[in-house]
Amino acid sequence: MIFKFLTAIVFIAEIIIGFALIINLVKLDRKILALNETVIQIKPGIKDICSLIKAISFQIKELVLDYSERLIKKREDMALRITMKLLAGILLWKVNLKIIKKLRKSKAIKTIAKGLTLLQIVV
Repeated sequence: MIFKFLTAIVFIAEIIIGFALIINLVKLDRKILALNETVIQIKPGIKDICSLIKAISFQIKELVLDYSERLIKKREDMALRITMKLLAGILLWKVNLKIIKKLRKSKAIKTIAKGLTLLQIVV
């Protein structure tokens, strides 16, 4: 008798567990169907976003290439300007040295220099 009673309790427990599993599977199925509907509704938006991202990445690629080309050109121009200034400075320095040498040899400058020293002595 106890064996039949325990068997009945186990059978009832199995039926309860089975119903719980079935109920949970039905709930899970409904949630999966709702998620599927959500994905179906979002799918065109995802495609639009992907195409937009693709266009943006293409534009960024072109901007980076353009910027890098401009940066290289600016660096080349800067190097050229520095070289030109350096050469102009050297040229002016050489010209100034020649002019200074000619002025030192000039008699008029020597006379002016002697006059200034005389003026300084008097003052």
